[in-house]
Amino acid sequence: MYAQRPIRLEDIPGMEHRMQFLGICLLTEIKEYPSPYWINSLNMIILLAVITLPNWILYLDSISINVISAPVERPGIIFFIPCKANNAPLLVEAVQGIRRAVPEASVIILDDDRARCPQTVREVLRNMSVEWKVLKKTDTSSEHAAAILALMAQAVRHEHDVLVRTKPDNLILHAGFLREFARSEAGLSGTCLRSGLLCNELYALKPAVLRAILQHLEQSSSVMKCPEGAVILGAFTALFPDGAPLLARAWTRGTGGPLWGHYNWTTFPSAESLADMDMISMSRRYQDKVARRARISVMRCLRNAICNRPVSVDRQPAA
Repeated sequence: MYAQRPIRLEDIPGMEHRMQFLGICLLTEIKEYPSPYWINSLNMIILLAVITLPNWILYLDSISINVISAPVERPGIIFFIPCKANNAPLLVEAVQGIRRAVPEASVIILDDDRARCPQTVREVLRNMSVEWKVLKKTDTSSEHAAAILALMAQAVRHEHDVLVRTKPDNLILHAGFLREFARSEAGLSGTCLRSGLLCNELYALKPAVLRAILQHLEQSSSVMKCPEGAVILGAFTALFPDGAPLLARAWTRGTGGPLWGHYNWTTFPSAESLADMDMISMSRRYQDKVARRARISVMRCLRNAICNRPVSVDRQPAA
């Protein structure tokens, strides 16, 4: 689409004064030399052209015809990270991992209204172009999932956006699985547990599917208490019985899907052994026995050891 700037008389320098002068000249001419109406009109046109010609030349010379291409919004990847105050220090490492793996991605923190992130963390992340939204308190699992999806829906810019829900203690290393999801016809991507439920650690949705699930949850009267992933996958299965989500078996190499795993706090694996992972989560049952400062240190060490190395051809950051 192209837009051309119209030329207006009021934009011409000195036009008002010249028009006043033109009127005086015409009145004088008509009074002193009465002529037929058409001759006076012709004289007016000629006089107008002579008086305003220099201004038109200067004006047209000083501007360029503004032919501006309307910006075309392209599909993007948007990460959403629900967070409470106790996990806020982990956000910096999580966001830095995302920025390296998907440099062009948007990141939005869903700040839990029950325990807001401290201002110091907010200031650091604001300098990293991170957006903030408030996640309101809810009472049931369905309401909690719906509250997250509602905030995700507000951020949609393109119908082919990839909307990723992750956690502050997740370290994103590679984003090839998100590119694959963007190219696919699937509306939901994630990792399933042995029980077959969608894992809460990270899942991704397409906008149309997200809105359908959100509407389903808002109209549902369910008060069941179950993991968020179970709520999302249950709604997806009910709405799209023939839809095949891109689900990979959790933490298992050789499954052909995204490779995600928990950091093992009992063996403390090396960065080399985790270099092929797409995402590493710091959360596990052992986490309560490990100081949060230690989790930050591990995330930083892994990011420095893995993320700062050259990326192989099949592990390029998402385009």
